[in-house]
Amino acid sequence: MDFAPHDALERWMQAWWLLVLAMLLGGLGGWVSRRFLPPVYESLVIISITVDYDETGPISERDVDLLQAAAGNQLVSQRVFADVVQAAEAGGLALDPAGLLNMVFVQRTRSNWEIRMRHSDPVTAELLARALGAAAMRALEDVHVHAVQVQVWQDYLAALAVCEAGGAVCQTTASTLQDETAQAAAALEQEIRLSNGMPPYMLYGLAEPGTPAQVVLFPLNTLVLAGAALGLLVGVGGVAGLGRRNRPSDGIQPSQ
Repeated sequence: MDFAPHDALERWMQAWWLLVLAMLLGGLGGWVSRRFLPPVYESLVIISITVDYDETGPISERDVDLLQAAAGNQLVSQRVFADVVQAAEAGGLALDPAGLLNMVFVQRTRSNWEIRMRHSDPVTAELLARALGAAAMRALEDVHVHAVQVQVWQDYLAALAVCEAGGAVCQTTASTLQDETAQAAAALEQEIRLSNGMPPYMLYGLAEPGTPAQVVLFPLNTLVLAGAALGLLVGVGGVAGLGRRNRPSDGIQPSQ
């Protein structure tokens, strides 16, 4: 039997009360599902990571991209997560780094890094987001301090090398010069490790410390609307099925 739009529309109009009832039941089902699907709230932190072009001069976009990506990795480091867990425990919230990792979503948009903290409680989501933003900035600033020290020790080693080569008058003995070179090399190695390989010409800023939490998953109005839409589809299908069952099959003639 071919589908006849006019006949189907007529059946749906005649059974409008059934469609409304199906929508109401579906909406009620969406409202009830709220008990099993609690809403998820999200708070946003934005950290700006740029390059100081006054220090670098011309630099390719590829190099800038690599530098910003490397700096962005500091935002979700073990140190940052440990600081957030400690802040959460101080506020009476039991949390572990693995659980925190499941709440955090990081996305880069040009020179900004967006960190989204999600939780079933809006107050907790915002508090954790602000703690994460503060911890991330501390980590970036600490890395920057060590990156500057890398440059200082490199310049100092270069000056010692000039002295050792006899290119400058140095008020020190050869043995003392060797000791200072060894100490400076050890200090440089330590600063490189603590800087995580980041250069000193990166600029960091906390553009957004943490927005008020907003519902992003399973809001009540969406659940009710989805339930009503599903109920309407079921009602439409049910009315169409009843119409086919009540209609005589093609080719069967009533007896005379």
